[in-house]
Amino acid sequence: MAHLFVVVSALVAVLITIILKKRNVLPKIPVLLVIFSIFLVISGAGMIYHHENEIENELAKRVWPTTGGVVIKSEIAGIRAFRPEVTCKYSVKGQVYQVTTNLGTPGFGNKRSRRDTAARIISDYPVGKTVMIHYDPSAPSQAFLRVGPAWHTFMKLALGIIILIAGLTGSTGNFLKRT
Repeated sequence: MAHLFVVVSALVAVLITIILKKRNVLPKIPVLLVIFSIFLVISGAGMIYHHENEIENELAKRVWPTTGGVVIKSEIAGIRAFRPEVTCKYSVKGQVYQVTTNLGTPGFGNKRSRRDTAARIISDYPVGKTVMIHYDPSAPSQAFLRVGPAWHTFMKLALGIIILIAGLTGSTGNFLKRT
C-alpha cells in the first residue's frame, strides 16, 4: 500500500507541475525541483493523515472490554532480531482464545541490547501470570495485552510532519523567487 501511495504522489506531483507550467505560473527554476517539492508536500500530508488515524485507532482500543487471561508461554524469539513473544489464553462468553504478541517491542539496536530488552520484558510476563486482555467486542479473537500507539507510530508521524515542512519550504521558496 505504501508503494502505491508513493507512485500516486509522484504522478500527482508531475500532473500539478504540468498544469502550473502550462499556465506559466512556475518560476524560472528547474522543473524537477518543483516536482520534488510538490511530491514532499503530498507525501508528508499523506503520512500525517495515515499515522494520525493509526494513533486514533490504537487509542480506541483502550475502551475495548477486558477479560482476565493467563500467560501460557513467554520466551525470547528470533535468531538475530530478538523479540519477546508472550502467549496468553483467555475466554470470552465461554469461548477460549489465545493471543501471541511481541508487545510492540522496537526492532532496533544491537543484537545484545535487543536480547536484553526481550529478556527484561518477558521477565514481567512469567508463565502462569494473570494478565488483563483487551479484546475487540465484535471479534473476540482479536486481542491485545498492551493497547495504545506504539512509539514508532509517533516517529512516523513526526517524519511526515518534517517531510511536509520540507516540501512546503521548498515550494514556498520556489514561488517566492518568482515574485
